[in-house]
Amino acid sequence: MAHGSQKRVNKELGQLGYEKPNLSAIERQNATSRMMNAYLVRRSLAFSRTEESREALGWWSAIVYNFCRTQRGLRVPSNSSEGRRCYEQRTPAMAAGLTDYIWTVANVLRSPVYPARGPG
Repeated sequence: MAHGSQKRVNKELGQLGYEKPNLSAIERQNATSRMMNAYLVRRSLAFSRTEESREALGWWSAIVYNFCRTQRGLRVPSNSSEGRRCYEQRTPAMAAGLTDYIWTVANVLRSPVYPARGPG
């Protein structure tokens, strides 16, 4: 879905001031993942029989979180004078410069999936 490299991710994190791991940010992300994925909740009726389905659901949750869900902390002041909106909502993918609009789940489902490049 998103094209880039680990070097670019590290560069973006460095610009945000995350040179070393931030425990509170990691725990907040873990809690968000548990809220979005019933398989990760300790006591639930959901269960997954295979590792592949757990991994696929984890990727799905990450894509929806980064491309479809706006985050209040990432909003920026609006330049337009239309209506009463003071801020433009953004997703984490928009903040990282990977996309320029908020995706819908339908957009995610319609987008092509390219196989990962293996070594060599």
